[in-house]
Amino acid sequence: MDAATLSRAMGGSLSMAKYQSYAADFTSAALQAKCTTVNRMAMWCAQIGHESVGLRYMEEIASGAAYEGRRDLGNIHPGDGRRFKGRGPIQLTGRHNYGQFGKWAKSVGLVSDANYFVNNPTQVATSKWGFLAAAWYWTVARPLLNSYADAGDVVRATRAINGGTNGLADRTRRWNACRGLGTALLSRPAVVRPAAPKPRPPGGIEQMAFNDGFKDWAGNQQTVQSWMNNMDRRIALLYSAFLSPGTQPSRIPGDKNKTNLRDAIMDSTSWTNQTMRRVIALQAALANGASATDPQEIAAALRPIVAEVVGPIVEESVTAALGEDNAAQAEAIVSEISVRLSNGTDDENALTSAE
Repeated sequence: MDAATLSRAMGGSLSMAKYQSYAADFTSAALQAKCTTVNRMAMWCAQIGHESVGLRYMEEIASGAAYEGRRDLGNIHPGDGRRFKGRGPIQLTGRHNYGQFGKWAKSVGLVSDANYFVNNPTQVATSKWGFLAAAWYWTVARPLLNSYADAGDVVRATRAINGGTNGLADRTRRWNACRGLGTALLSRPAVVRPAAPKPRPPGGIEQMAFNDGFKDWAGNQQTVQSWMNNMDRRIALLYSAFLSPGTQPSRIPGDKNKTNLRDAIMDSTSWTNQTMRRVIALQAALANGASATDPQEIAAALRPIVAEVVGPIVEESVTAALGEDNAAQAEAIVSEISVRLSNGTDDENALTSAE
């Protein structure tokens, strides 16, 4: 039931905030106890309301010393009286009952250890486990309570819980008041869902990857994704030039001739130089502006590594494509590429790198 109905059912002796904190656990335990009709929920509220004084007490006021040595409660060890004092709205009491509650809770999948409440008895004073302890008592220790509720028999329900008719007048008053609430007793508390987290503004490498993170040599805004797309296009062009030279338009501005192997390789060389610029930009983004490491030094260190890795591949590819009869031309092309890879030339006008 919702907090407002719970407050009315319990007599409104606590703050609304307190009833709001109890509503979900109270309702969940009532369902566990199979209190799914107005009569059953009214009896549940009336008996729990009386025993806990409107949910004011979830733990026995007394110390529990009076239960010391009570073997009928299973208190066979020194200190058991205080350790297993009455807790929860119906006052679960004694080592034996704490153990039985644990076994039931494990059997219905609420805990993984049947001795959980023997080892952690104070948990029964919390709203979650206190109300569930009442559900165990309602359905296992006193399994006829729902049938008494169905019959509207407050006297027999009181005897089952109290052993006599102590507080019968108050229990009856609460029963009648709760019955008057009707189907409101069966309402479910509103589920409060946490607010969705606010999107976190990208920063660092995320800024590079998903926003306009840097400018290319021509002054165009670039992202890592757009740069990767250009890389795919250039690789495809280079591959096409190797297999079918003269089939694609030249990428050199103003050149109306079909592209050849040299055009494609120069374009890829331009891309390699832009890679160096992106390495610098990525390093700067990851460092978040830290100036302890010079990005230019990192780029300078990377260029010979790139040249060492890419150089042999380019040399082999160019030589194979041009053939042994054009060895001099192949050597010139490879030499120019190697110089550009090693030095990181900024002469973009000589490169076919239009984005």
